[in-house]
Amino acid sequence: MVQEAQAAREAAHAEALQEMDSLEAGISSGRVPENADMQEIVHSYGRTIALVSPNMLTVYPAAVFPESLLAYNKDEIATALSKAITYSSAQGEKAMQNHLEAVFAMLPWFLPDEEALARNQEIRKQRASASQDPAS
Repeated sequence: MVQEAQAAREAAHAEALQEMDSLEAGISSGRVPENADMQEIVHSYGRTIALVSPNMLTVYPAAVFPESLLAYNKDEIATALSKAITYSSAQGEKAMQNHLEAVFAMLPWFLPDEEALARNQEIRKQRASASQDPAS
């Protein structure tokens, strides 16, 4: 029994060392965010998504958002999200990977401000028109 416990500890230690090596390899290969800036980009984008999501039916009915809401440009956000998705996948964090993929899919919904404003205004006008139409 003592030998089995010792073997289990050694196996756990070896696995932990292997995970550390894998993480270090990921960092040096650029698959993992190397600094706080990369994480800040992802967190900032997440805060923006949290801001716009509850307002999709009222403020953003066309499901497009002004790019000026983004703290970073779309290319920087896409790069940060790609690295975060790769890292989450490598770590076996499926729930986080799925969440990051979902918010990544929303990135194209950020358009130049004028275009986003025009699209959202058009939907609001259509809704107002339909609500005033006696035939509806």
